[in-house]
Amino acid sequence: YGVAYRRSSRVLSWLSSCPGPREMQEVLRLAHRWLLRDAIEASGSREAVGADLLVPLSALVLSHAALPCPHLLLRVLDQFGDHDPQGDVSYLIANLEVALQFLSSLSVSETARARFEASPMGASLRPQDPPEPPGRSRDIQIPKEIPRSVSRSKSSGSSHPGG
Repeated sequence: YGVAYRRSSRVLSWLSSCPGPREMQEVLRLAHRWLLRDAIEASGSREAVGADLLVPLSALVLSHAALPCPHLLLRVLDQFGDHDPQGDVSYLIANLEVALQFLSSLSVSETARARFEASPMGASLRPQDPPEPPGRSRDIQIPKEIPRSVSRSKSSGSSHPGG
């Protein structure tokens, strides 16, 4: 979160840990307020942020929020949230849907992808073999047959454990 609009990105990332649509609405409102504060701080202007700036800023905030399933979260919020279709939450949902659509339409050139994968950050994101479980080594030989020990009961003299 060491980027511009980090506070609003951080708040928006809380959407994925909300227990229900009502809490998601509050997080969405709070993230929007932080986005406006961050915009005022970045621009030095107290003018209102219009939709022409709000959508690109929302795309930036959404990309840094790193939500695991943003489409699903917005769908849950829209379908199950208790909000006015003409109200502020509906506007914020629509704004994030447009920002998400924009982000989904982006493509990365093969050159940029190869450069990123060669970078230390790209290398750290590559899938790796899972580590060995603790206390287990590849050197341990597991026998094909496990010897069975039969306990003998002193009272019955039987070779079966229960009888």
